[in-house]
Amino acid sequence: ELCLAIIPSFAHLIDLQAMKYCILPRIKKICFETITLSVSK
Repeated sequence: ELCLAIIPSFAHLIDLQAMKYCILPRIKKICFETITLSVSK
């Protein structure tokens, strides 16, 4: 959760192509493979 929470604060420092083709697919894979997820406000 902490990793996902800080993405907006450093996303502007990362190249768009790297974010689109490397980082976001990894996050997506982790989310789909995780059995339980906790969503909090």
